[in-house]
Amino acid sequence: MQPSTRQFLKIIEMTKQEKIQDAYGEYWDKFKGYVDENGWLNCKEKHRGLIPYFDVCEIKFSKVKQRPISLEGIDNNNGWVKIYIESDLPKKDLECYVTNAIGRIQFGEFEKETESFFVNNDRIFPTHYQKIIKPNYPIY
Repeated sequence: MQPSTRQFLKIIEMTKQEKIQDAYGEYWDKFKGYVDENGWLNCKEKHRGLIPYFDVCEIKFSKVKQRPISLEGIDNNNGWVKIYIESDLPKKDLECYVTNAIGRIQFGEFEKETESFFVNNDRIFPTHYQKIIKPNYPIY
């Protein structure tokens, strides 16, 4: 289900760190010293884990780490690049998906020469872009 414009604006205004804190909710203060940059809680030490605080179905497990399942995809922002500054722009011409402050995903193109994004030949100002990776042809 696509978020409403208001929900989407809240999503794009949050930083990665704020999203992690939000996922841990009221338990953030308890775990903040043990959570890495991608929201994983290091559970190597005895008696440290999320099970007493979250339902098991809300937890993602990976060896000796755990994190709320709502953080799935946070490592790479689900493949989206958030455009904060000029250095976030693509380094070459490319076809991409773009989204803006109202959350509509569209097919677009980035033109390196003008450092601009276009959708249907109209210049736009997206908040995020995601490179379209063209598949290779089958070998046999």
